[in-house]
Order: sequence, then C-alpha cells, then structure tokens
Amino acid sequence: MRAFTLLEGETSARMIRVRGNGTIIVHEGGRRRLHARVTDLDRNASTWALLARVVPAIAHAESVRSKIDRLVERAMTGWTPASDEIDADIPQRTLKEAVFATDLLAFPDDPDLMHYSRAYRLLGRDESGFGASVGEILWIAANREWAICDDGFWWLP
Repeated sequence: MRAFTLLEGETSARMIRVRGNGTIIVHEGGRRRLHARVTDLDRNASTWALLARVVPAIAHAESVRSKIDRLVERAMTGWTPASDEIDADIPQRTLKEAVFATDLLAFPDDPDLMHYSRAYRLLGRDESGFGASVGEILWIAANREWAICDDGFWWLP
C-alpha cells in the first residue's frame, strides 16, 4: 500500500491510500470521504506515474459523490425516486436481505442515537447473493424501501 497526504493550508489535509489491488480510499478529517478503484495498477510505478493513474479515478469519484449529495438534497424535499430518474453515474443496487448495523468506532461521536448517523450502516445480500456492506447512510426513506448511502443508491427489501 502507498499513501499520500495532501495539505491545503495549515488546517486541511487529505490522505490518499492506494492498495496493491487498485483500491483507492481518500480520507478527509479522519473520515473516509471517497472510495474508487483503478484497474491495471502498476504497484512498482514511480510516485508521479502512480498519481497520474490515480487522480482521474479520484476526480470521477468526487463527481459521483457530488451527484449523490444532490440526490440527498432532492430526497429531503419529499421527492420519491424512480430508477430511471437517478443519474446513471450513481450506482444503483438492490439488497435481497438487509439489516442495520452500528459501527462501534463511530458510535461514541453520535450524541443523538434516535437519528441515522455515520454510525449506522446497512448489511445484507445483494443481487448476486453475496454479502454486501453498504457505506454510510446519508438518507433513508421513512418506509425503508430505499436508502442513499455514500457509495450509491440502494433499493431495500
């Protein structure tokens, strides 16, 4: 794994972690902000060659994340989504089975346990039948038919 730290001013820092399998995780303020993937990653590449390969994937993930944030804003107005009304860049998946879980490392930071927060996650089986761990819940329908998470849109059973 290779890690890079980007400093912006004296108070803002982002950590970019690049794993050998092509997984890229960007942390900001101690929290995972973005998750991306690059295929055909040369682990032995120079720092600059590796960054040149990774930066476009991070830019795309940032673009998708801003689209997810706009989707959350629409949902907060009472809009009920249909699959064809969701931007094609936002991953849509279906969980066959879903349960709520609590991230105990994030739990102490959440003073109000009655609301969904970054401590709450969805776990279940996706369309393929394999287990799926869903990212942070950003918005969930009152009837729990769907959820918008930091990794995309999830239809729930």
